[in-house]
This record gives sequence, structure tokens and C-alpha cells, in this order.
Amino acid sequence: MMILVVDDERPTADQVADLLRKHGHRTLSLNSRADALKHLRHIWFDLVILDISSAGLAERILEEFLHPEVMLMDTALTSDELVTKVREIELRLEQEGQQALEFLMTGHEPRTPSQGG
Repeated sequence: MMILVVDDERPTADQVADLLRKHGHRTLSLNSRADALKHLRHIWFDLVILDISSAGLAERILEEFLHPEVMLMDTALTSDELVTKVREIELRLEQEGQQALEFLMTGHEPRTPSQGG
């Protein structure tokens, strides 16, 4: 996944980006909300991770862009919890992509496991 990490504390943004890079993600870390919006206009990100104090920026991203996913990062999250949350988002996005592809190829909504397969 391509992930943008935005935190007004540059070392924090860099640490999170480095951690996620070690788990196979492509990352960009920024410490400016204005730079984040500029990059979002030109680069496709699957996920934007913002520090919890950036809720206003999260709203703006959701209003202005159809994509990406937005996750607010709580400072109480451990590294393992952060990686797990990102992996859960990645799996959900993959599943949604597969369902969209199935719909495009067949013209039918994908069946859920409870509907039989």
C-alpha cells in the first residue's frame, strides 16, 4: 500500500513511516497539513495516517478526495497495534477491490459467504 503519514512532529511521522516501510509498504512522511493536501492532489495514496490532533484535516480529506482511507493515529497505539490496524485496512481494501472487479466482470453484486458461493 502507498501510505502518507502526517504528524506535526517530524520524528514521529518518520518513525511511523519507517515502521510501515519495514512491513512492505511504500510511505511518505510529512509534518505539514498544507504539504499533505498538495501531495494528495498529485499522488495516489491508499491510506493517510494522521495524528489525532488532525481531525480537521481528516474531514477535509474525506470531503475533497474520493480516496484514500484515513486513519487517526492515537499516541497510545503500540507499534504492533499500528501495524495490525494498517494490515486490517489493507485486507479490507483488497476485498473491496476484488468485489468491485467481480461486479465489473459479471455485472452482479458479489455473494457474501452467508448467501453461498
